Amino acid sequence: MPIKIQSDLPVKEILEKENIFVMDEGRAVHQDIRPIRILILNQGRVTFLGTVEELAGYMGKRYRIKIRTVEGEEEYPADNLEETLLRILQEYKEKHVPIQDIQIGRGTLEEHFIELAKEGV
Repeated sequence: MPIKIQSDLPVKEILEKENIFVMDEGRAVHQDIRPIRILILNQGRVTFLGTVEELAGYMGKRYRIKIRTVEGEEEYPADNLEETLLRILQEYKEKHVPIQDIQIGRGTLEEHFIELAKEGV
């Protein structure tokens, strides 16, 4: 898969010396370049079908919120961090359960694939 780059950039020569396939914009316009599509199966069932960009976008917008209280630790997946966090905090407030710690992360690639398999996006 070529890297599309402006022909007047000095990095073009460097990439070509490293044997990286580079294509200038003028040549790229005349090519039939289509995005790579990915199919992910889980036990014969389609869990994801789309482009690399769609998969990256899906994984990039997912958050994992971990809440630790005296009762234990719970984890919540979230697409919209602000709305989910406010909802969770309101629930704990209504239950009168004090929160000891909150951790927000993106999760690992493996966790994202497991999530995909469960949801069947």
